[in-house]
Amino acid sequence: MKGTKDRVLKNMLDSLEEVYKTNPDVIARIEQKDCVLKTVDKLVCLRDKVVLDAGCGWGRYALRMSRKAKLVYAVDYSKVMLRILRRKIREKGIRNIKVVNADYGKIKLPPNSVDLIISSLSFPGHSHDWDGDLRRFRRMLRPGGSIVVVECLMEGEWWEIRKILGTTRTLLRETISWLRKNGFRMVAKEDSIIDYRNRKNILLAVKPFYGGEFSGYLLGKGQTKIRLRIGIFLWKK
Repeated sequence: MKGTKDRVLKNMLDSLEEVYKTNPDVIARIEQKDCVLKTVDKLVCLRDKVVLDAGCGWGRYALRMSRKAKLVYAVDYSKVMLRILRRKIREKGIRNIKVVNADYGKIKLPPNSVDLIISSLSFPGHSHDWDGDLRRFRRMLRPGGSIVVVECLMEGEWWEIRKILGTTRTLLRETISWLRKNGFRMVAKEDSIIDYRNRKNILLAVKPFYGGEFSGYLLGKGQTKIRLRIGIFLWKK
């Protein structure tokens, strides 16, 4: 199982990195609509809190959380994505986001220094050491702090298309099982609507992530939007 997991993970990260390097602005242009932060704000008040956005990408959540949070650590291993985030920070004149280029195992924050750690469609799936990185995250949290993980679920339109195409080999089953085993509970289900906006973006962003069959299916249907069913998983210290 570990060998299979490592191969799937490597292929996924290699695909991500290729898109980040060759077409970084495509990722930032894709529209994604969900109510994750509204749900999180009900669970964990963001006002004046210190937040770690783990796997922040170009900052879709980090930028919005900075409106309420005292400080947001925006962490990602992709220098290309962080360049986009830094540009947006400058354009908006934001002063309470600290950008950190690191993978999960190399985030260096003191123990008991963070109120909330949030990771959307990134941890643990993009981590090379799920157990070790989770231990590090838990040490960073202050007493009463929370970890929120947003992950796709094996249901809804995105998953139904994968079943039709026979492309259901992912880490999802293992990821969700691992989260529950480590004390996370799913507190909400939501739909996240991703709009790739045009055929070019589907070829550039969908094909590397989900395969040519998936991008071909969307193109054949003339469909630029896809609905993901996501789960919000919570762990409190």
